Amino acid sequence: MRRRPSPAVELLDWARRQGLEARPLRQGEGWGLSGALEGCTMRLDWGPGQGVDLLGPALRLRLEAGLPPRLQMLLLSRRLAERLEREAYTRLTAVQQTRLDPGLSEAMRWLAMYPPLLLPAMRPVRERFRAVAPAAWTMQAWLDAELIQALADSRRWLPDDRALQLLTLRGRVELRVETAEPSQELLAGAAALALLAMRQARAVALRSRDPVQAPPTRPGPG
Repeated sequence: MRRRPSPAVELLDWARRQGLEARPLRQGEGWGLSGALEGCTMRLDWGPGQGVDLLGPALRLRLEAGLPPRLQMLLLSRRLAERLEREAYTRLTAVQQTRLDPGLSEAMRWLAMYPPLLLPAMRPVRERFRAVAPAAWTMQAWLDAELIQALADSRRWLPDDRALQLLTLRGRVELRVETAEPSQELLAGAAALALLAMRQARAVALRSRDPVQAPPTRPGPG
C-alpha cells in the first residue's frame, strides 16, 4: 500500500509550484511560506493552533491587500461561530463584566458586539457560514455571487467539521483553516478563496472613502 505524503511534503510541493519561499517555523513545528500572489505580499503558515479560536493545527494565510484599516468583515464556519459565542458568553457572564474582556479573541469580540447578519446573499451557504460586520452593506457588497459560489464549492476541499475564518482587518485579508493535513487540494482551494476575497474586498473599498459608512445615495427628483 502506497504511503500518503506527509503534510510538510504536500505543503512544500505546492509552494514550489507557486514560486513561494518555504522555511521551517522557529518553534520547529510546521512550515511557513512567503512570496507574492497577484501583486500582494503573502504569508502562509501551517502548524500548531494559535490562540483560542482554532483548537487544532491550522493553515493561516495572510494577504497584505492595502485595504482601508476600518474595513472590517468576518466570515466564520457556523460551528466555529457557535462555539466562540458560547465561550465569549461564558467569559463575560462568569464575572458579570460590563466591558469586553481584552483576553477575548478578535472573533469573540466581534460576535459579542455585532449580531450575525441575515443577508439574502448568504442564503445558499447559510447552513455552513455566519457573517459579522460593523456595517452590513460592506458584507453584502463583499459577498457577491462569485464569492458565495466559492464558499459553496469549498465543500470539495473543506469538510463540514473543519473550522474556517475569513476576515478583513488592518488592511489585510486573512484566512485560517483548521487542518491536521494541508493537502494540495486544500492549499489550492484556500489560496483561491483568499485571493477572490481580496479582489472583492478591494472593490468594496472603492465604493466609499469611509468603508464603515454606507455609500451616499443619489437624491431623488424634486
